[in-house]
Amino acid sequence: TKGRHYAWFDPDLLYLAGQGHPILQVNTSGVVGYGEAYRKRGLENGQKQLLMDLEDSANWLKSTFVSDDLFAFGMTMGGYSLYSLAIQSPDLFDGIAIYASPMDLRTLDENLAEKDALADRDYLKLMVAGAQRESVELMHLSPIHTAEQLKTPTLMVHAERDARVPLRDFEKFVERAEESGAPLQSRTIGRRMTGMQDPAVREQYLDLILRFFRRNSSSK
Repeated sequence: TKGRHYAWFDPDLLYLAGQGHPILQVNTSGVVGYGEAYRKRGLENGQKQLLMDLEDSANWLKSTFVSDDLFAFGMTMGGYSLYSLAIQSPDLFDGIAIYASPMDLRTLDENLAEKDALADRDYLKLMVAGAQRESVELMHLSPIHTAEQLKTPTLMVHAERDARVPLRDFEKFVERAEESGAPLQSRTIGRRMTGMQDPAVREQYLDLILRFFRRNSSSK
């Protein structure tokens, strides 16, 4: 992926930091700007390397700072990665918050195909499977397939009309998770994912995150 976090003004992070939450943004293997070897490592190993980077960062935080709580939040594929890490290491975080993340990678792959987004489809398979992207089974890597395994307290937020992640996939995931007794809180806000550009919708989302963090904090 070319995505990279930069040290520029981010009102969302500033808002959360202002409420007493120190923030760490992780530039995982595969992003540009850290040399070709760093980028190549991420592209060759895909989601496996990304999860290793995220887990290493979380453990570094725990060992470096005196804190009883560790939360994480992400959007779209970033949220998908957090969910995957929570399934893999359920005790790593005290809670995760996810917005507009794919619940069924098969649906996402089909929607990308309809838009003739070949580069995005290749990125999707590269993201989840690395160099083995041609043989990846998207169903088994989809949250909708592992909903019953969710043990980490999770806030999942979705838009009512998301072009790439249909509401029906979100609702199916929520149904399966709730049937299994998973610690899930779910909400729909905004008409579309682009609704996050609306200050009122964004404020509602950030308020949900803060209340979720406080509810699952050991110091509540």
